[in-house]
Amino acid sequence: MDGVNGQVIQKPKMFTYNVVFEMEAVQADILEHSGITRVLDMALDGFSCTVFCYGQTGSGKTHTLTGPPHLFDKEPDLLSEDHGLIFRSFVYLFNQLEARPEQEFTIQASYLEIYNEKVIDLLNIGTNNKPLQVRWSKKRRGFFVENLFSIECSELDDLLAVLEEGLRNRAVASHNMNEYSSRSHTILTVTINSEQKADDGVFITKSGKVNFVDLAGSEMTKKTLSEGKTLEEANNINKSLMVLGEF
Repeated sequence: MDGVNGQVIQKPKMFTYNVVFEMEAVQADILEHSGITRVLDMALDGFSCTVFCYGQTGSGKTHTLTGPPHLFDKEPDLLSEDHGLIFRSFVYLFNQLEARPEQEFTIQASYLEIYNEKVIDLLNIGTNNKPLQVRWSKKRRGFFVENLFSIECSELDDLLAVLEEGLRNRAVASHNMNEYSSRSHTILTVTINSEQKADDGVFITKSGKVNFVDLAGSEMTKKTLSEGKTLEEANNINKSLMVLGEF
């Protein structure tokens, strides 16, 4: 016991960060200094990588990944400074593909959300009536989503169309702390398959991918004043984040 009248004084907790961005930082700074370009280069070289945003509701996760609300409500301005990490990553990715003419690339993309503990395909919204199942694959030695729609993307516009469609279909609601609160966790996966002919005539194939994960924010319902459907969503969000925190 320390302090006045026997009160406990908690020692300050120390955290280590690779980068801390100041308030004046813009979206381009996040791409340049957060290490995302290195992650994308690793995916191009055949590694499985993940980028995810985690934090309290209203802290700016979705803004960081995809930009402000309604950015894709109309034809997006490709030169807008508001574009988030996903858009900027797509541009960087295709620039790198052009810089590797000796390799043949195939790009595929999928987009799902986990809403109230149910997996929903954001690119095939008709499946909402029947949530998709998560299975274990012995061959892949990992989990996969059964019947998840995947689109081959030969151009940058194809990837942007995937992003736009997913943003249009994901669950969003308003509460006391966030006017555009994400009500689900989303995962946009870009799979990159490549083939290159070696000097001895043998073809070298690689398969990498990058997952962009936008986690719904943790909520204190006393502050958000959530009720009814929004309260049910908040409880499921907090439960899944608590489970994630155990790993």
